[in-house]
Amino acid sequence: MLRPLHLVTSVALIAGLGACDRPNYDPRPVLAEAMKGLLAYPHSTLVNMTAGADAGQADLTSVDSVEQVARWFRDFLRQNNWEVQNDQRAPDGSISLYAQQGKRPIWISMHPNVGGPGTSYTVISGIPDTTHAKPLGSPQGNRHPTAH
Repeated sequence: MLRPLHLVTSVALIAGLGACDRPNYDPRPVLAEAMKGLLAYPHSTLVNMTAGADAGQADLTSVDSVEQVARWFRDFLRQNNWEVQNDQRAPDGSISLYAQQGKRPIWISMHPNVGGPGTSYTVISGIPDTTHAKPLGSPQGNRHPTAH
């Protein structure tokens, strides 16, 4: 009986030590900046939110169809001065939108829920880097200066 208790205590101690080594990163400031001025489709349920150094991502779900959600986002983007650069429907019924507002990008990908009605969608928005003139993704557009 002592052996299982010892194993549980050891596992808990190791898990606790691993948690102590994790950085205390709070993604909320990046999320707030990346998602500023953006709205979720009405009556959506938030599934997850994450952030990196210069972008935030929200994963949501809705009981409405992909086409309804896409139509709402198209209208929202147009009415809020976003320029839709790409609007594609895939054979599986998913829809992807890419838009920009100035240098600020947004990606919205929507797909039908599996096994039931509704839509799962992801909104990714970046925080534009105003310190560099080169666009992200270009060979000279990296965020780290190099010595010449």
